[in-house]
Amino acid sequence: MRSILNYLILSWNRMHMHKVTPGMIVCIHIFFALTAFYQKKKNLKC
Repeated sequence: MRSILNYLILSWNRMHMHKVTPGMIVCIHIFFALTAFYQKKKNLKC
């Protein structure tokens, strides 16, 4: 999980340095949607 966070931080840093492309935004939205989905699944199991 930490590696994913590090990757996200690096990608955010790149975005601030360079132009943000719609593809990057879509990828990040998908990533956050997936993490939220997995967290909901974990909560249901508990």
